[in-house]
Amino acid sequence: MEDYSEEDTKAKILEPIIRANWDEKLIQRELRYTPGRFRVVGQNSSRDTKTSKKVDYILWKDRASQQPLAVIEAESNKHDDSYGMSQALDYAEDLNIPFVFASSGRNIWYFKNRITQEESTIKLGNLPDYDKLISMLDEQPDAVDAPYYVDLGETPREPRYYQRNAINAVVESIVRGQQKNLLVMATGTGKTYTAFQIIYRLLYSNTKKHVLYLADRDVLISQTMNNDFKPFVDKGIITRVGENPEKVETAYQIHMALLRSQ
Repeated sequence: MEDYSEEDTKAKILEPIIRANWDEKLIQRELRYTPGRFRVVGQNSSRDTKTSKKVDYILWKDRASQQPLAVIEAESNKHDDSYGMSQALDYAEDLNIPFVFASSGRNIWYFKNRITQEESTIKLGNLPDYDKLISMLDEQPDAVDAPYYVDLGETPREPRYYQRNAINAVVESIVRGQQKNLLVMATGTGKTYTAFQIIYRLLYSNTKKHVLYLADRDVLISQTMNNDFKPFVDKGIITRVGENPEKVETAYQIHMALLRSQ
């Protein structure tokens, strides 16, 4: 066999197999989900792109509801087919993806089902299609497939990978009837945006009819309504709750209120 680089392996061997088995709309290539670490030298800093994380292929269950189904890691055919499996598993752990494939295009796919922890090998031409992988998932309520809000502005915003993990986990938990969920997120990691997408998907799917959003300072309510929650404001489904609970407008779906300290 002729020696191929990783890029040639993808283009000449793996890409035709993937495209033959998967709808183009469900294939995402070269997903860079972390930008890399900052390196600081004296007073100067720069982004080290070599430390960024980039997945060769993501196969999606559904793009609108941001549910990745499988990760594929390709390597040069100078390596054994199993060579990229460790890296692929790291990506799958980060992105919370259930199915993992790796190959160097020689003979087989190395495959792991992270739901059952089963590992196997599959002939190169027998890459499982969408229906096959879906059949291996646990059954999910339809509401789990509720779409994310899509920003159509000049600089559309996409959820970061850990935000997507949190949003999907909470939505599925609530849809399945779990009454209490706790997310612990550091300052600057997009807590309000994460809450916005959770609320949007729960309302869209009619899982919840009303939402109470609490903050301990009035300025936080104003900032939220002017920024991340602005689509709710534009749609006219959000209001502030005043001092008198008897005047709460039940026609609104989202109610913003202060949590008073005792």
